[in-house]
Amino acid sequence: MPVAFRLRTLRHFTRPWEGPWRDERHEFGRAVQELHEHMPTSLSAARLWFWKPSGFYDDEDQSIEMPDLVRPDDDDPLSLGLRTLASHLEQLDLRAFLTPDLFRAPVIWPCMKRLRVEFHLWCPDGTWYFVGPRDENPHPDGGFEITCEQHYPPVAPNEQDDKMDEEYVEDEGSEEEEERQPDMFRTEPLLSKINPLLLAFADALKGMSALEEAELFAYLAWQPSEERQRAYKDVDEAPYNQDRAIYRWGVSYAPGKDGGNGLLTWQVGSWRPQEHVIQQFKALGGEGSEVDITWKPFEFTDKRENEDRGAFY
Repeated sequence: MPVAFRLRTLRHFTRPWEGPWRDERHEFGRAVQELHEHMPTSLSAARLWFWKPSGFYDDEDQSIEMPDLVRPDDDDPLSLGLRTLASHLEQLDLRAFLTPDLFRAPVIWPCMKRLRVEFHLWCPDGTWYFVGPRDENPHPDGGFEITCEQHYPPVAPNEQDDKMDEEYVEDEGSEEEEERQPDMFRTEPLLSKINPLLLAFADALKGMSALEEAELFAYLAWQPSEERQRAYKDVDEAPYNQDRAIYRWGVSYAPGKDGGNGLLTWQVGSWRPQEHVIQQFKALGGEGSEVDITWKPFEFTDKRENEDRGAFY
């Protein structure tokens, strides 16, 4: 993700070039599909973390236009590649930019026992799974198209880099050097985006006959821009009455043992899934058993721990 530096020189030199970013995702997907029949039987567990989160969540601007990393394909190659890889595993600990293609039906993961999926709020097609508390959603129509002319790094000296070099020398040592201006405000699920992901996850759990536990979650953060913060200055409700709040949003499922009920745990605050989503999860109980549902409150903090206590080790 682009880092929300205040200085445009730093934004320029730290730019994650969209073309190579897109190409790497597509190449990963193709490579996994090619190796599908040649995976070693000894491969039973994997941890794949495709980004390292900032502890203070101070490096993202959720208002900027993002690229479409899926086109020209119709489906996300990386998500489909991970779907194929997971069919070989007993444990998967995943942190990635994902689409519901990860759980595309039919999912047949007969060995999967423990599944942990952290998804980013941003979807690789350039849209977002979450919006602001007042439905703020800049650039709702998806990401911009990547072109060879605009979205690959130059291979020779160029005028723009020279200009940024000169500007950076002038900025060096200033109070704004390396200062960031995050705008983290997406805290409410966007139904048109989150429902397909939740429904696909629920349906995929049916294809994991050995499952012991599974969870799908994201970390939300409230650290708005100065202008957005002023718009919420009269709101006396967490997290909007705080300068910074980081918290976990998600759902987990544990099948019942020895004929007992399964357990579905939602940690989504006051938000509630639509009835057809809840029914899709309840159907996991099958005949003769039910699924108990619990609702956990949010746990607000001002910093995400470096060591994730829920990770598989």
